[in-house]
Amino acid sequence: MEMDREQLFGIAFIAIGLILMILPGFASSLILIIIDLLVVVMGANLIYREFKKGNKDLMSKRILAGIALILIGLIFYFGFKHTSFFAGIEFIFMGIIFMKCL
Repeated sequence: MEMDREQLFGIAFIAIGLILMILPGFASSLILIIIDLLVVVMGANLIYREFKKGNKDLMSKRILAGIALILIGLIFYFGFKHTSFFAGIEFIFMGIIFMKCL
């Protein structure tokens, strides 16, 4: 069984998320801000790729996952104090999306 690129990204994101949760001193505030913005960009990219394919169904898995990523990225960027635990949750969520939805 060969793993595709999205599954490898999913595994990598889950691993990074667990590392950030286990080693909180490893993550600085700048890294967490970059992660939040990355989540927003990834969500926008999912939505863009789905519309580029010609899929206009707003309830498709990829569009909903993209919207969820954008909302989570913005909530973590503006709403929560930046901690490695929340960054770990973001990475795990991104990994799950790559493993299941793509």
